[in-house]
Amino acid sequence: KIYVSGPKVMYHGLREFDGGCTYILDTDPIITPTVTDITSFVKDGSIKNKDLQNQLVKFDNLEIVSVEEKDDKGRYNVVCGDATNNITVRINTYLTATSSDAYKAYEALKLAPGMLISVSGVAGCYDGTQIHPLDADDIVVKGVNYSKMFGGKLVDATKIDDQIYGVKNITLP
Repeated sequence: KIYVSGPKVMYHGLREFDGGCTYILDTDPIITPTVTDITSFVKDGSIKNKDLQNQLVKFDNLEIVSVEEKDDKGRYNVVCGDATNNITVRINTYLTATSSDAYKAYEALKLAPGMLISVSGVAGCYDGTQIHPLDADDIVVKGVNYSKMFGGKLVDATKIDDQIYGVKNITLP
């Protein structure tokens, strides 16, 4: 837990503390946060009315609507849901360094519109609800995450699980 005192401001829907804040870090006891499934909130459009900032959230099997081009710092957005009711997955190099396994996982999965994707991470609010995945296996496409890949490449097969668990020969691209 972190106790912060100081002036609050709103910036593009994001609650922030302005400069001159003081804080106290309380590490006892450490409590594991509960994961909130937000899939239904995205599908029915109520995600826009939810205050999920800083909560650990997940969604399952939402369609990727768009994948933005990376900016000059390697950051990009993946919009999931549909054109009206959606959530942005923010691949943010401030939180996930491009040299980390997590960032390499996002790159290796070759995210593209039309794919079904499941994501877990921390929710943020900046011009709408965002989710910030932080670990290598926080993004899953068709049941495949980074731990089910070989050398950072997806296995070429109709049933990935059969290849991974030895039912078939492994065919690398």
